[in-house]
Amino acid sequence: MSVAFLPLNAGLPLRIGVRGQPPDRSPAIERQWQAACTTNPRLFDGAILAVRSIDPAGATIDAVPDRFAHVVYPPPSRAVRTTILSVTGVIEAEKDAARCTLIAKRGSQTRSYPGMWEFAPAGGLHAVDAPATLSIDHVLRTLKAEMFEEVGITPTLLGARAIGAVTDANAASLDIIVRARIDGEAPPLRIDGEHAWECADARWAPIEELSTFFQSTEGGVIEPTLEIARYLGWISGT
Repeated sequence: MSVAFLPLNAGLPLRIGVRGQPPDRSPAIERQWQAACTTNPRLFDGAILAVRSIDPAGATIDAVPDRFAHVVYPPPSRAVRTTILSVTGVIEAEKDAARCTLIAKRGSQTRSYPGMWEFAPAGGLHAVDAPATLSIDHVLRTLKAEMFEEVGITPTLLGARAIGAVTDANAASLDIIVRARIDGEAPPLRIDGEHAWECADARWAPIEELSTFFQSTEGGVIEPTLEIARYLGWISGT
């Protein structure tokens, strides 16, 4: 199966160890990357954290600094495909007396799953130099930055915790799943600015109606989001 949800040990604090140095990029990868950027100018070869291993029982992830180009075009000497370490939020809030969650439609120029719906926000974990040990605080800083970039809000998140991780072979990603809630009424969403191309639409979706929305929405829903919703019991397991 290309997508799997891995529950993290709730009794242990999340720990992300960053060790090692990014590999050099080969001339062949450079040529491939330039050609890809010509096709999609939105591609950006920024610094990332690449996953080496994950221990869900120990709530630990080992990562190494790398570059985004290696996610798209892995170095030929590497036996395992480069997997980007990311974060996805499952953000809940009240809207019109209904318990809702934040979902967004990916833009048409995104690298993976263009035009499909997902839990939001989502994005690659902010990279750091090695050696370093990161905690949930670093993950939350990335999550809050992505939330502002995608939907223009900066709310206080209550009860934020990492509930699991989703591996996605299709997108070459491992997403830390952070569940949190917003105190009070759901704030209005804004989709504009320089990052508007990443997010074509967003809304507060009533959780009780999530299954119906997922089945009827145009564009479809990415499998990682469906897997998370199944784990939370928000949609059926089939």
